[in-house]
Amino acid sequence: MKFLCLYSFMLLYFLTCSLLYASDVQDAMKEREVKQSAQYRYGEGINSNPAKAEEVAMRDLCQKISVAITATSDRKVVEMGSEFRDSTVIETQTYSALNLQNLSKLRFTEKGKTRIIAYIDTASLSKSFETAKQKVRDMVSLALQAESEGRIGDALRGYYWSYLLTHTYLGELDLELEGINITDAQLALTEKLDQVVKGLSTKAEVCSHTAGSVEAPVQFFYQGKPVKNLDFSYYCGEMTDYGSVSDGGKAYITLYFEPSKRRHKLPLGIEYTYAGIEMRRHPEIENLYCIFKDKVFELFVDIELYMPWNSEEDTPKPPEPEPLPKPDLRNWSVTIQVLADIKERSEFEDALTDYHQARRLSIATDVNQLPGNNSIYVALLAEKNLAALLHYDGSKYIDVRTCREYEDYMDAFKGEVMVIWIGEPKE
Repeated sequence: MKFLCLYSFMLLYFLTCSLLYASDVQDAMKEREVKQSAQYRYGEGINSNPAKAEEVAMRDLCQKISVAITATSDRKVVEMGSEFRDSTVIETQTYSALNLQNLSKLRFTEKGKTRIIAYIDTASLSKSFETAKQKVRDMVSLALQAESEGRIGDALRGYYWSYLLTHTYLGELDLELEGINITDAQLALTEKLDQVVKGLSTKAEVCSHTAGSVEAPVQFFYQGKPVKNLDFSYYCGEMTDYGSVSDGGKAYITLYFEPSKRRHKLPLGIEYTYAGIEMRRHPEIENLYCIFKDKVFELFVDIELYMPWNSEEDTPKPPEPEPLPKPDLRNWSVTIQVLADIKERSEFEDALTDYHQARRLSIATDVNQLPGNNSIYVALLAEKNLAALLHYDGSKYIDVRTCREYEDYMDAFKGEVMVIWIGEPKE
């Protein structure tokens, strides 16, 4: 009986070894085929941690694909002579937006480490690109609908997000946008953004004058019809401030200086990225924005403010700087912009928890508890809403939403608040 049991065990052992050996041989043959055949694209990673080996392999695969995509994009930007700031550095980030169909992996164990080969055949890669192109078409369709309804903020966001998605495929895509004679989708969308902003006009009511500030209600029109939603920024005399149109109503501008002339032109920066709470709900868009956010569109319209208390001639008041600087673009990370754009306290706490669990942020009740080499932020939470999110630069606190500066963070909100310190690893 003992001999029979030993024989059975040995037979099972040899069968298992044979199957494992056969599996290894099959995988080795497949690896050779993948690496030597033009029918595949592959990435390779090796690490003592299997999860990290897989991450490296996926990054390598996606980077090989994205190098071609990014190189093509940079070439087109130069040809267009647009106002993009050319980026010559290709960031090593995985394209979450590359929804690779029929992606496969080979796993090998060598000298205590795991080696992963991630690969995809070119036919499946083509299908993945077709899927990506369809996403662009679908988003452009939504943007066109928003534009026709006067929801210009939604339209600009849709066109820009579509532009981001054009970085996820190779090949041509003709969107056939009216009035734009460009067959390449990426270039057509850059023209479309400019076309929409050129269709905007503004009208300000007579300014009111209070101690230390000038205020004016303003209304936006698109092709002669009232704009239903839109965000914008402007230089208010001390910093960049922000305004918003909702439900087709009026927006309000406040200047913390007194123009010396009766009529004063003010440049308004038109928002198009909408890197806030909506982008957080679309991880593929957020990831692409992180990669390509250095390519910036300069989209501005001018508004004429009327101050009846000034004479037509220049007054002897100190001259104001000419021209006024255009509003600064937001320099905060996508993570911080998303948090700052949240209004409800419960939603902010949920988002903060998500980012903390994903190790993108650290949180503490005291600033000294945060890790070193972190950018420091402090959140002030009122009973039902986020009162303020401030960045501490070592000497002062800067409101992420408005860029207003405070010597003490408690000056940003008068009332009872809960304080949460936030650390973000510096890049």
